[in-house]
Amino acid sequence: MATTLGRWIRMSTVRLCTHYSLLSHLPPDTEPFDEALDRRIWSLADTRLQWQKRIAETRRTLPKEFEGTILDLLNQQRSVDAEATTALHTEVVDDTELDDVEDMLPRHSHVEEDFPKTMALAKELDQACPQEERAERARAAADEVKVLKP
Repeated sequence: MATTLGRWIRMSTVRLCTHYSLLSHLPPDTEPFDEALDRRIWSLADTRLQWQKRIAETRRTLPKEFEGTILDLLNQQRSVDAEATTALHTEVVDDTELDDVEDMLPRHSHVEEDFPKTMALAKELDQACPQEERAERARAAADEVKVLKP
């Protein structure tokens, strides 16, 4: 094993000397390695590292910010809902305290006027659905006819 290691060291040394001798004929002001390229590579590596740090930091902080914002919105919505529920409850209590049936009659007539309109819209909607299906079938038939024409 020692002989194999020694042989490997000698061959490596010969290879290094050969490469150096190839470079020794260059003029002294020529650098064997392009320093500008090296600086550019290091600059890009540094930029990549900065971006990776920024992305990692954003991945850590942004979900917490979103969570805080959503919790604030939910709390605001709960307070608005509580106020609306309280107002609705007081309105219902006020309505139940009415002893006059005549105060309820205007609301009853309003319901009587709106109910037929709602039913008419429901019938139109029922009729619109089959028409839409027929239109789809007509389009499919037209496409088949276009394919059959020479």
